[in-house]
Amino acid sequence: MLCGSNTKLPKDAISSRPSPIVAHIVATTEDGLIGIGDKLPWGMVKEDMAFFKYKTLNRIVVMGYNTILSLPFKLPYRYMVGVCSPCRDTDPVFDSRVDSTVPPTAPSSPCSWLRQISCLINQDDEKTYDYSISTDIVFIAGGGKIYADSLLDTDVVFRNVIRKDRSLYPTEGKKVYYPLEKLKQHFTLVSFEEVPLTGGGYMNKEIWVKPR
Repeated sequence: MLCGSNTKLPKDAISSRPSPIVAHIVATTEDGLIGIGDKLPWGMVKEDMAFFKYKTLNRIVVMGYNTILSLPFKLPYRYMVGVCSPCRDTDPVFDSRVDSTVPPTAPSSPCSWLRQISCLINQDDEKTYDYSISTDIVFIAGGGKIYADSLLDTDVVFRNVIRKDRSLYPTEGKKVYYPLEKLKQHFTLVSFEEVPLTGGGYMNKEIWVKPR
């Protein structure tokens, strides 16, 4: 699949608004850890997975190349956009898990992604969908560099803080962190809820908003 390819949503499947909200959706530890190697440190947390599904169904979801490849399959009922260099978007596994691709920019910014995504989804396409995609909000869902590069151009952050026994986390692999200091500096915490997890531990559901 080439960047800017013709895999688009039909116009009648879209309820649009001029300026979509840009949101991060992320799960972290208390100190901002989001990954070890290509795995979630805490494994699969039912409550976090349910939250992600609830928020992103029938929405546009933007992910980086490695994050897309870490998925077991293409996430259904979402318009998946992969941020990748043109030399990478011929990977058949990657190609099977995205609807469209956009190239990274320097500096990376979801504003440029949104302009390209808006162009993509407002063009006709032969591909048909049995569900509608709303473009009122675009979710950015990793990985670490995508989060860091796009945070200041983001309107709201949905952060789930996973609090489980860290002695069970993997010990090998590169650790990837969410930019917590930048989040706390530029955003305001407006909502907090503690949720007990199946199997032990807790999850803090946080919503951070950037003041206008």
